[in-house]
Amino acid sequence: MTHAAVSATGNGGRFGSVWSRLDVGVTVFFVISGFLLWRPFARSLLSGEPLPDLRRYLRHRFLRILPAYWLVLIVSYFLYMNDGQVSLGDFVRHFTLTHIYTPGPLIRSPMPQSWSLANELTFYLLLPVLAWAMSKVPVGSPRNRERLMWAVLVAMVIGAQLFRVGIVLGDFSVPAQVALKAWLPNHLDTYAVGMAAA
Repeated sequence: MTHAAVSATGNGGRFGSVWSRLDVGVTVFFVISGFLLWRPFARSLLSGEPLPDLRRYLRHRFLRILPAYWLVLIVSYFLYMNDGQVSLGDFVRHFTLTHIYTPGPLIRSPMPQSWSLANELTFYLLLPVLAWAMSKVPVGSPRNRERLMWAVLVAMVIGAQLFRVGIVLGDFSVPAQVALKAWLPNHLDTYAVGMAAA
């Protein structure tokens, strides 16, 4: 609804202020992802069992998102490329979900909401690395492992706040600010809320 309202009316009109705040759905999406995806890792870490199979985890994550995303992206880009609005380079960056790391493609995108998928992909890749790193810390007891997990979650929240301060205080162009706001560090605190619930 937020994307439709912005495209149709620029969030103007009688209910514009309501439609513009429905972007909270992204936050809910990230919290749910943090919760669901961290649970198997947290369970393994706390029980001392082996971490979830990495190949299975990555296969499930990619198959859940990429085939449908790629189909919609190809159709969208075919329509926009014919209008000369986007380049082949922009298509490749969107196809690989790396478009948020270059100022500009996100603003020119026929699918601006795809930034959240690029962000999710980075989170998908971070989780097994984070769990592996935590499993290697010698803590001595499950209670200490739990304390370590809480410390990591607090660090994620603080890291997100510091990243935002850096965006605000930095001398970035508008396209660079848009890209930076889509990066994972800007949303680590949101994922951490879901991970804490797990």
